[in-house]
Amino acid sequence: MKPAKTQRLSEMEPRIARQRMNELEAAIPILRLARSALLSLELTDDSLVRTIDSLTRELNYLRERANVPIFPRERPKFHPRAKEDIPQYNVYLDECGTRDPKPQIGFPLLVLSAVAIERGYYEQNLCPRADALKRKYWPTRTDVAFHEPDMRQRQGKFAFNGNLEKQEDFYEDYRQFIAEAEFVCAASVLHKSKLSALYNTGQVDQYLPRDIYAIAYDHLLETTCHMLHYECDNAVGALYPEATQRKHDAALQLEHARIFLRGTRKVSGAWFQHQIRPGLTFFKKPDVLGIEIADTVSRTVAEHALRWGEDTRLWQEIRGKLYCGDTWSTKWGRYTLYPPWQEKNAPGDFAPDAPFGTQPKLNSIIPENRRECDEVREK
Repeated sequence: MKPAKTQRLSEMEPRIARQRMNELEAAIPILRLARSALLSLELTDDSLVRTIDSLTRELNYLRERANVPIFPRERPKFHPRAKEDIPQYNVYLDECGTRDPKPQIGFPLLVLSAVAIERGYYEQNLCPRADALKRKYWPTRTDVAFHEPDMRQRQGKFAFNGNLEKQEDFYEDYRQFIAEAEFVCAASVLHKSKLSALYNTGQVDQYLPRDIYAIAYDHLLETTCHMLHYECDNAVGALYPEATQRKHDAALQLEHARIFLRGTRKVSGAWFQHQIRPGLTFFKKPDVLGIEIADTVSRTVAEHALRWGEDTRLWQEIRGKLYCGDTWSTKWGRYTLYPPWQEKNAPGDFAPDAPFGTQPKLNSIIPENRRECDEVREK
């Protein structure tokens, strides 16, 4: 266990310092017990002694900082409700882009999206409508997956043996299906090239992890928590990400548990525990309609971000369903873009080579997005 450097301690966020202090108060007695056990066996370990002394000095310093005020994180007032009165939502997650921190040629983004659908509506209405659409084009099958890359490239089952008219008919029917579907969604967009240029492989801040997928997940979960409370009538959400490799699924499960217990810079752990169920349930994309819709949302948002605000495929259908009601995110195009842009390159002046990295003044950007969001809901 390596002690934190003094310079790091002086810059440590008060809440992180308090967590570190609690960990050391639990760890140091165990190390001292281990030292006593070694001495009883007439064994010595100088490195253990040095570690205990170093951690003790660090603990004393953190105790001095214990009186530094910790500013509260956002959390609404929770009112007790009967279990049957709490709306239950399924929240499906999928990404566009790779987990590799190195950007792909021509595709520097990682987009992670969450699609929240009321459970009863999903099972009784949305899934039967999707099956009806599948039977229209494949009369004997309902197991065809709405796989976004295949639909976009019109390949595989969506090539319809080269029948262009049938391809257009299907695309229009699918567009209408998305437009009429009742769901609300959120998206987090990471610009991997800009993130790497700013921070290389270092940690962005003391709250965010180093892994880029985990960074996107932290940002998305903050907005999802806010969305479930304010947009979905204070619903409880169960999260269903797409299953990938086991080690990636395990890493995401671990990050979810960390956020669930400790919270993030902006959202307390108590709010996550109130709004989101503990643990994740992973599904393969062909098995779950909600993940297929999240796949469509992620690609649509990615295309919009890559083309710097131009209308793209399905953008008008997705745009009105993207949640933009939180007050802390720096948003452009109704989704979170990270790293944040400089204020002089805020919405309307954004360009592919615009520098990232300086947090804009929220008052100059967010109120306009919130008004736009309210106008869309009224329509």
